[in-house]
Amino acid sequence: MRINQIIVFFNNKIRRIFHALPPRMRLAIHRLLDGLDSRPTLKSEVGGTALDLTPRDNYGRPFPNSNSETRLLIGPSNHAEQAWHWCRAAERFIPSVSAVAMSRLRSPLRFRTDYAVEMTAYRNEKWSETQKEWIDRNFTHVLIDGIRPVLGSRIQDDCLMEVAELEILGINVGLIAHGSEIRIPSMHADLYPTSPFRNVSIEHKDQIAIMEKNTQVWNKFFNEFDGQTFVSTVDLLDFAPRATYLPTIIIPEEWKTTKQISLTNRPTILHLPTNGLLKGSHLIDPVLSRLHDENVITYLRPDSVPPNEVAKLIEQADVVVEQVVLGLYSVMSIQAMAAGRLAIAHVPDRIRKRTLTGDIPVLDATGENLEDVIRDFLLNPQPYEQMAARGPAFVERLHAGQASASELKPFLSRSRA
Repeated sequence: MRINQIIVFFNNKIRRIFHALPPRMRLAIHRLLDGLDSRPTLKSEVGGTALDLTPRDNYGRPFPNSNSETRLLIGPSNHAEQAWHWCRAAERFIPSVSAVAMSRLRSPLRFRTDYAVEMTAYRNEKWSETQKEWIDRNFTHVLIDGIRPVLGSRIQDDCLMEVAELEILGINVGLIAHGSEIRIPSMHADLYPTSPFRNVSIEHKDQIAIMEKNTQVWNKFFNEFDGQTFVSTVDLLDFAPRATYLPTIIIPEEWKTTKQISLTNRPTILHLPTNGLLKGSHLIDPVLSRLHDENVITYLRPDSVPPNEVAKLIEQADVVVEQVVLGLYSVMSIQAMAAGRLAIAHVPDRIRKRTLTGDIPVLDATGENLEDVIRDFLLNPQPYEQMAARGPAFVERLHAGQASASELKPFLSRSRA
């Protein structure tokens, strides 16, 4: 037997013995080893972007700072790089936290993250096995982001089967939902007259039927989970009333611009949907295209663009229309507000009352009244320009990280079992 085969044999033996130990004993050994191996998290700021010099394992996985009492993993969805932002907010505003954001790379869009895993690895049994060991050895808390499994899709493409595995390890586990995981279409249709799940066209019926089936299962799991649950938009409290609202985060400085808006003289209106059906694009496009043809506005309607180009598009616009059907505001409106643009989204009054800071400077519109709303600010721009001017301060208060860290703090204060 070769020497490397002997090493692998004994390594596997030791690993099996170790993982057969009770969680508390494993944790004690981890802490002892952490004390012997205090690997620092090294970061250097280059051009405003963190250059990650953190030590990594054979799969490229980084290690949190072992000197930190609380070591947090958030992943794997990282929608609009929110896992990354929540990690940075926890590190910045909560003492003794080191956090790692993980992303599985399904979309061609690339967001900031600490660890990006290709789907070929994510579906690999060996990767999954080492992923569990990496989490067990390095983290005290895991927030499963988007209901997707952090241990890989070896069982199925949701986290329902893995939560118990993580809890057996003594890890504090929480869940984060962004919307499509727990927003049951039939329930949304009952709650919102504007719902995109009412009067669904034939081309979308199969898609909505699948969503209905999946969200029924995931919503039940989410609401019956006895640990901490978070939702990233305040409307989702309709679907998970026991959850905690965890505000979406951006870095306001990345969206600020010196270019002022003007709601007269043919303002530019941007609509950049991530999902046309869920944004009501079939209602938005005809209105804005007609107004564009009348030379009343300039309609800016690009196809999907890389995340690092969105700020330039918003800077070109005076107005950003996010959606007119769902009953929420999210990342696109927040980015627009940070840039001092007039953000438009359908946000009913009962949803607005749930926010942590009161008035939301987002102009409400539905598919039925969008044209009237636009013609009104064209005739009477001053109050709407004042609304847009309140956007940056609102974003600083609620969506710059500190408010989100405050919501995370109780969960992160729990010690590992």
